[in-house]
Amino acid sequence: MLIIKSKLNFNLLIIKSIAISSVIIVRGLFDYKYVRIIDDIAIFS
Repeated sequence: MLIIKSKLNFNLLIIKSIAISSVIIVRGLFDYKYVRIIDDIAIFS
């Protein structure tokens, strides 16, 4: 029982870390796009 519980906790930890890293990646992409748009406006205006 204890082995199953620790395994479950470990899986949850992995899922959590994957979720956090994917959020960071998505935010990075959005920030990058946003910065690119601002740069284009700054260059072309």
